[in-house]
Amino acid sequence: MRRLLITNIAQAVQVRARGERVKLGRDADSVVVLENASIVVDGEGRIEAIGPSEEIERAFSDVVFERVLSARGGCVVPGFVDAHTHPCFAGDRVHEFDMKLRGATYLDIHKAGGGIHFTVRATREGDESDLVASLRARFDRMLRF
Repeated sequence: MRRLLITNIAQAVQVRARGERVKLGRDADSVVVLENASIVVDGEGRIEAIGPSEEIERAFSDVVFERVLSARGGCVVPGFVDAHTHPCFAGDRVHEFDMKLRGATYLDIHKAGGGIHFTVRATREGDESDLVASLRARFDRMLRF
C-alpha cells in the first residue's frame, strides 16, 4: 500500500529533477516545473513518483492509497528542505512580528534596529555561560524530534 497521493497540484517544482544529490552554484538556479501534477509517496515516506496527473493516474490506477490529499491548485516543492539553523543565539525578534503585521518591510525593520543584526548584536554581547546553557537546551529540544 502506498502512503499518500497528492493531487490537484498546479505546479510541482522539482529541484532535483535529474537525480542530483545536491545542487551548487549555477546548477541551483535550474529547476523543472511540472504543470497539473500529482505525487505518489511510498510507505517509507519517500517520493516514489512525480509527474503529470494523467500519467500518475494511469500508472497507479490499481493502487489503494492510505490518504489522498489535494494541493488545491497550489505549488508544491517536494524535497526542498532549508535545514540550516542557528542554535546558538541570544535575544529574539518577536517584536518584529507586530511590525510585519502592520505592513513593515524587512528594510523598515532593519532601519528600526531589527532584523538579523538585532540577534547578532545580542549574541555578541551575550554572556558565554548563558549562550552555552541556551544552546544545550535547544539541542535537547531538537533531539526529542
